[in-house]
Amino acid sequence: MISDRQKDELRKILEIQFRYQFYQDPKFPFLQSMGCKHVFQAFVHPDKGDLGTLHLYWVKGTWKSKWHDDESEVIELVVKLFEDIKIDKMHRIHEEFRQTMFMNQKGAELLKKYNIPQHLLN
Repeated sequence: MISDRQKDELRKILEIQFRYQFYQDPKFPFLQSMGCKHVFQAFVHPDKGDLGTLHLYWVKGTWKSKWHDDESEVIELVVKLFEDIKIDKMHRIHEEFRQTMFMNQKGAELLKKYNIPQHLLN
């Protein structure tokens, strides 16, 4: 078992290393614009045990951090953050998009095949 002070020191080191790798990732500058505003990373040391879960979150132009000790607290937070996302709705949107793209492609092929100018259909 490690003391709270040792745990805090390890967490600071881990957070610096994690942020460094995070910032080096090519997709990093685009995460916020793609809607990714929360990142979670759990850390377990082979000798010292569970060190907690690092939560990075985007607030007003910067990534803030919070460490969580309780795994169930992290799970509840993740569920709360993503409860608005409905998988079936995402599938339905994707299918509609796919169908639209298919119809646009078929329509363009027919226009070309029969030599119909696009402006006549508008």
